[in-house]
Amino acid sequence: MPIADMCRYAELRRMGPHTAGERRQMLELHRERVSARIAQLGQDLKVLDYKIDNYRRGQVA
Repeated sequence: MPIADMCRYAELRRMGPHTAGERRQMLELHRERVSARIAQLGQDLKVLDYKIDNYRRGQVA
């Protein structure tokens, strides 16, 4: 979560329970971003594994 969002979250928390909805929305958005990043990293890992496997088999150009 970006620092600005963390600060906003902390500010909302200090403001009390009536901000719970906005805090939940912030967390849900952050979760979506984290999930997308994990998916991208999974694809990156597949490419790296493929390339490493080619080196192990001696199929390097």
